[in-house]
Amino acid sequence: MMVIFGNRQILYTAVFRAIIRAIFVTFPGFMAVLLTVTLSMGMAAYASAAGLGTRDQNPLLQRFYLPTLNPSENSGWQSSHLFLATNTYQRDASPSEFLEMDVEMYRYDLSIGYQWDQWRLTATTALISYQSGALDEVIDSFHQFFNLPEGGRPNNPNDRINLDYRKNGLVVFSQDFRDSGLGDLAISLSKKIWATDTAATEISVGVELPAGELSVYGDNSGVDTAFWITHNWIINPTMSVFGLLGRSYLETGGIFNDQIKDYVKFLQFGCEYRITEQVSAVVQFDFHSPIIKDSTLNALGKSAQIQTGFKVSDWVEGYDVDLFVSEDIKIGSAPDVSFGLGFTKRY
Repeated sequence: MMVIFGNRQILYTAVFRAIIRAIFVTFPGFMAVLLTVTLSMGMAAYASAAGLGTRDQNPLLQRFYLPTLNPSENSGWQSSHLFLATNTYQRDASPSEFLEMDVEMYRYDLSIGYQWDQWRLTATTALISYQSGALDEVIDSFHQFFNLPEGGRPNNPNDRINLDYRKNGLVVFSQDFRDSGLGDLAISLSKKIWATDTAATEISVGVELPAGELSVYGDNSGVDTAFWITHNWIINPTMSVFGLLGRSYLETGGIFNDQIKDYVKFLQFGCEYRITEQVSAVVQFDFHSPIIKDSTLNALGKSAQIQTGFKVSDWVEGYDVDLFVSEDIKIGSAPDVSFGLGFTKRY
């Protein structure tokens, strides 16, 4: 069994590094080519969509259920593939706590959904890989180009992995090795409760089941549940706004054990501006309350971040594409930067 599991980890790692390096090391050029091609296309039908389907990519908080906006709607079946590359260096301390996160995390989310009448059923699972910083130099250049805060990055060696959290003199979690495996399985049911030609409101309930294999998940015995409401409003033919508000109820267990709060509140909102019939620019804000009890560290407290990017409808017939970058607003409350590339297939 250990040999089989070890081979599977090697396979996960090889697949992640090949895909993510190919996509994200050339991310700026890829985005430019994609938008150039799309903007030159003729007018086509615009698919309804609401925001970007991403969440806080804090490497220590992947085990917890934080639902996101649904990036596309379509009657019948749809599948979504989201590739995320997150690079962060965070070092923080208080009289009772110490945290260092120096890691590059790759995540692939697969969602399968079915929508009928006013209902939608969705199942999402993930492959997650913790690696050393192959993108460290790219991220350093990104921060310098946009004159963004770099924290301790200039004095920290590149291509290193270290996750270390200590509280009251005890080691809560420490990892300096690569790790890859399955994430948890989330299942949600949504119902549209109000809709007009220009607005819609939807309520959802979801559960995240413990399937994760990563060391950062610990024993991973917790089952999280969540309730949330989503609203979309088309202000005019070129501008729309959207939002999501909810609460997740968290079970204790894993590496944080009884240090986990009973629930976490989460909020996402933003706007889309239609550049053409196919292309929209998106600005989205993402917040959640603290997940860990009695922590004064930014990375384990309230999270505030911003996502900016583009949504492309029917780039290839039946396929929608999302491209975005996520940055922390409250310094240290979220990873330094996450790059996202999503594909949704409408059947």
